[in-house]
Amino acid sequence: MDSEQALVEQVSVIDLASCVQIVVIGAGREALHVVSRIPHKLHEDILVVDPAGCWLSSYFERLQRHEVDFLRFPVTQVPFPKVLGLQEFAKRSARTEETISSSGKFMPVPGSALFMDYCGKEVKALLSKVKVKQDTVTQLQPLTVDEAERVGLPEGMRVVMASGASVAAHQVVYCGNQSFSRTPAFMEPALASWLASGQSGASNRLLLAEEVDVRGLHLQGEKVLVVGGGMSAAQLACAALDHGAEQVTLMSRHNLKRQEFEKLEEPRARLKICVQARPHATVNRLMWRTLQGHLKQGRLQIEQECEVVQAQWDGGQWRVRTSLDSSPAPAAAETVSTTARGEAGPSKHAEAPSRSLNMDDIDDDDCPAVASSARDSHGLEAVAPEPEGVPCAGAEQSGGGSIADRIWVATGTYTDILADPLLSDLRSRSPVRVVGGLPLLQDDSLRWPGLPLYLMGAYTALSIGPMARLMPGYRFAAERVVPSMKSDALSAFKGEAPYALPAGALPIDLYDDEEEILDPDGVDDKQDEILEQQDGTPAWAQRCSG
Repeated sequence: MDSEQALVEQVSVIDLASCVQIVVIGAGREALHVVSRIPHKLHEDILVVDPAGCWLSSYFERLQRHEVDFLRFPVTQVPFPKVLGLQEFAKRSARTEETISSSGKFMPVPGSALFMDYCGKEVKALLSKVKVKQDTVTQLQPLTVDEAERVGLPEGMRVVMASGASVAAHQVVYCGNQSFSRTPAFMEPALASWLASGQSGASNRLLLAEEVDVRGLHLQGEKVLVVGGGMSAAQLACAALDHGAEQVTLMSRHNLKRQEFEKLEEPRARLKICVQARPHATVNRLMWRTLQGHLKQGRLQIEQECEVVQAQWDGGQWRVRTSLDSSPAPAAAETVSTTARGEAGPSKHAEAPSRSLNMDDIDDDDCPAVASSARDSHGLEAVAPEPEGVPCAGAEQSGGGSIADRIWVATGTYTDILADPLLSDLRSRSPVRVVGGLPLLQDDSLRWPGLPLYLMGAYTALSIGPMARLMPGYRFAAERVVPSMKSDALSAFKGEAPYALPAGALPIDLYDDEEEILDPDGVDDKQDEILEQQDGTPAWAQRCSG
């Protein structure tokens, strides 16, 4: 496509120098947020390393696999500093019809092709001097004093790549995240039943979201079950319908809520908020309306507060048993409490009854949703009486269960720094506290303690909050990282030691499992307010920065 080609053309074939000022690992949206904010005079001294060798490659490929026509974030959420740049580009290009607003109260969302074309234009205009190398970083090593002197740096890191190339850099920005799919407990025995039935190889009828490629699929007459409640699940449900599926069920276990984050200074309390946000994935208002249209047509069924208990391959179809098969029928207006965990396995709480969704009550902001009180919860009621002849769970009922031809699982991902070979190896040399798989960084700079290494994306969640892996979080993170890089570099070349840990503040090589998170109720909110009134800085940011 033209938008892809516009980005591919920016790849530079380079002879790797022995030393650069900045290395950026990854060429996704996080990297664009950072690099586009670095002064142009430094662009020739930046090296971006990415397995694909071009900007936004993996993101664009994912949009294509799921046939995403419109993005989940508004037009103002762009990787570049100019907030209105995409809107202005759409107007100049006479492509405003490629932005859609579901309400006058909300900013429109852009079409995926429009967004990619805009990014290609900005890369060509703003980042033409930035070198992009197709390679994979395999190791990060702090430079010794002698090594730094030999390459003319006050201090820095050596970046080693799979090709055998290596480069010394004064500063490194890591924009990659080692994410793993959350797999519900039913998946492993379900795949075992597939193999036991005489089938060979992996099942193409039970897939994780990242494995699904809807391009070219013909689903006429099929029943598809999509497990999950966020945008990826909703997009897959709509794609299945677009490809001719007879019936689609979207099965979710979450409610939408909201909760303050920055009042919490203790890292385990902050982690608890991030964990609680996982099962409460959001769907933007445009997607709500799209789903509502499919509901009214009778080809889509949405089951909330429901999970798959068992799926067994039998006679060319999945026989599915859900948590509702043994649950009493709910009252029409019954209020249901949310579960505390995501869709990664069976709930530890009592099973909640299912409800059909009404999208009209949702005020969308595309940020991760979470809540602090019953007042913040949105009541979701039936859209309309279910059309006659449309079976529950989007499939034929058989022996207390349901039948589906395909199951697609979009229950989100989790991040674990200990499973990231690059950072796990670095942690053995430069310890950092890990809380529930997330590193405890310096809040003001998002820097690895004691090193000129800055992190972006999901790894910053203990500092940025649950939106760390979304576009607003990328912007917040970049606006901390880039000024810190500038001030740290100036200090370092003056002979100061900006990366050194304060005396008595050595990081603890400690891992806190999220199953043992402290209850945040003991956090001294009153003391926080007093500290914040002194200079406006959040209390936990003051304390973390020493």
